[in-house]
Parts: sequence; structure tokens; C-alpha cells
Amino acid sequence: MQRFQDCSGKSTYYRYDERHHLVAVTDALNNTTTLERKPDGEVLRINHPDGTSETFTYNELGQVLTHTDGKGQTTQLLRNGRGLPKWRQDAKGQTITYEYDKAIRLVALTNENDATYRFAYDDADRLIEEKRIDNLTRRFSYNLGG
Repeated sequence: MQRFQDCSGKSTYYRYDERHHLVAVTDALNNTTTLERKPDGEVLRINHPDGTSETFTYNELGQVLTHTDGKGQTTQLLRNGRGLPKWRQDAKGQTITYEYDKAIRLVALTNENDATYRFAYDDADRLIEEKRIDNLTRRFSYNLGG
């Protein structure tokens, strides 16, 4: 799509590079956001009309490792051997950790306040139980249709 016209007749324009990656968006007020990319298409920087920018770094699998926002605050992600998030830490040092079972299902999420959510699944990989930090346990059941 190179142009989107909303119901009021105002248009937003999209520009792409030779590899069909989005490189610029110009809104109806003529504000342009640009995206700087690596040759493989990964976004390195987003430049906003207000002069701020966001930057990204990636691992060898092309997954985001760091994101620095327009205020210079960086969020980091550590990934496990399968590329799944192991923990996420924001600019304030607050960390969220993730735990997975052998079937690569999320079984625990510990938030920045050290409170843990737990999840259980059936043999069909469907969520059957969620234990929340407020001591509420939710159980799920499924009929033959799923």
C-alpha cells in the first residue's frame, strides 16, 4: 500500500525500498517518520517527526535484544537457546522473567515486583490453569470442539 485515504479524505503515504521494506510514512499533516534498516530488513532506527528516534539491536536470529526509545531509555531482552525471552529489563532496572517447560510453553512469569503468575496446560497444549498474583486461580475446560 502506498497511500491510505481515511473517511475524511485525508491521506497517509507509505514509501518502500527496493526490497519492499517500509522506509517512510507521511501522515495527513505532512509529518514524516523514517525507518533505517539493515540489508536484511531489520529496523535499526526509527526517526520521528519531533526529532526523537528509537534504535534496535538484534541477535543472530533477528530477534530484538535492545530497544532504546525516544527518551534514551533502553529495554533489554535476554533470550534462551531457543530464542525465547528469558528476562526483560527496562531502563529503570525493573525485570520480568519468563520460564518455559520442555514443550516450550510459558509456565511462569515473574513481574518487576517479584510476584509470579503460573500457567498449566493439558496434553493438547491448551491452557487449563492460571494462578495469578492475587491468589486467584482460574481454571479452563474445553469441549470436543476446542
